[in-house]
Amino acid sequence: MSQNEPEILTSSLADLFEPILLEVINDSEVDLNNYSYLYLLKLLTSYCFKIEETHENEMLSERLFNALKLKEKGPKARSLKNLAESSLISVGFFSPFLKRKLVGVRYHIDIGITAYSHLYQTTKKPVFEDVSERFPFYVEILSSVREKLNLSNDRNLDLLHLFELFNETGSEKAKKLLIENGVSISSSKKNSKQ
Repeated sequence: MSQNEPEILTSSLADLFEPILLEVINDSEVDLNNYSYLYLLKLLTSYCFKIEETHENEMLSERLFNALKLKEKGPKARSLKNLAESSLISVGFFSPFLKRKLVGVRYHIDIGITAYSHLYQTTKKPVFEDVSERFPFYVEILSSVREKLNLSNDRNLDLLHLFELFNETGSEKAKKLLIENGVSISSSKKNSKQ
């Protein structure tokens, strides 16, 4: 594989993700600044090529603890960014599979929020502050992108999963799908993390 191939593939992925991401963002009722949009686009296109260190025997909380112990800014930021992005991608793209794990969506959300918050404190990049403060919104954006790409292998609505997603994140999209499928949702239900 030549050195130009990953760049060409990344460009092709950007061409794939960009119109879908723009459509999803335009359909949402929340503003997203240009830096955050570009960050999400880069995350989507580069994550396909990301080779993570193996953390098979290390829980996310251990990875967070180990990242926070690092004294040097560069390694600390890289470790926090890897963890934060892994959490966001896991919840945004793979949340249907998380329900089969010992730890669920809420755990990944909490780790992601914490990692992005510390990443902002380490780097002072506003995009990381925005993601930490509106993590459920970013999850919803990535979930919508996944749906538009038909990456969900179970096309039948899993109402229990939708309810869990709504209950954990306050996702308006999950709420809408639940209501469309006859599930009554209390309008007073709010997510305390939003």
